[in-house]
Amino acid sequence: MEGNASSVALLERLGKSPTDTDVLKNLNDDDEVFEHCANALANLCASLILLVSAERIVLSGGIMLRKCLFEMVRKRTREILNGYIAVERVTDEVRMRDLIVESVWGNEAGIVGALSLAVSAYEEANEEKTVPNPNNKWLWAGTGIAVGALCSTMLARILKKQ
Repeated sequence: MEGNASSVALLERLGKSPTDTDVLKNLNDDDEVFEHCANALANLCASLILLVSAERIVLSGGIMLRKCLFEMVRKRTREILNGYIAVERVTDEVRMRDLIVESVWGNEAGIVGALSLAVSAYEEANEEKTVPNPNNKWLWAGTGIAVGALCSTMLARILKKQ
């Protein structure tokens, strides 16, 4: 997904440097690069709906700061599914707004989600009245993702100031 819908991928599609982030900010909402992005994200959403019967899909991250993408992704997801699943939540334009949503955490969703995984794993280990198991993959996965996201966020902010 990153290779198709990230800001870096979209900039490359436009023939621009990955550091030229202002280029995306200055494009019109109807620019074809956003159609490409929405198509990639909609294919992901359709796959999630078909594979795991997702009850809610939360989208967040840098490119999703472009609010026009939410409606574009919802519309394209309905087109891809083409009535294959006869469930109002998937076929109805208004109900789709409750299925594919923006994170309440905004652009911090990745780190909040990773920290939530780490907390859940820790609490689960404590419910069993045991010391957190160093082999607990969820604890380490959540902690690793949280640390990685935190470091990436800090590095991006430092580089942006330079």
